[in-house]
Amino acid sequence: MVRVAAAADIHASDVSADRVERAFADLRDEADVVLLAGDLTTSGEPEQAEVIAAASRNLDVPIFAVLGNHDYHAERTDELREVLEGAGIRLLDRECAS
Repeated sequence: MVRVAAAADIHASDVSADRVERAFADLRDEADVVLLAGDLTTSGEPEQAEVIAAASRNLDVPIFAVLGNHDYHAERTDELREVLEGAGIRLLDRECAS
């Protein structure tokens, strides 16, 4: 059995950092893979992606994500990708992974 944790519309920002950190901490030893489905940030700022990245670094499971419309608002998706991938998150864009 594979245990999948999935979330969408996280809308991470400095305001939600504690909530995001707690949610990811609750996944320890509870999930085999994490799927993050869009709107990871509130307005597409790399600092907001760092909230997700920081919480993700404490997990030892594969994490896959796709961006949502909010993640494109600041037109800084290359920077978002750099932050997220730097934390070991596999960002999918019109591709699949196993």
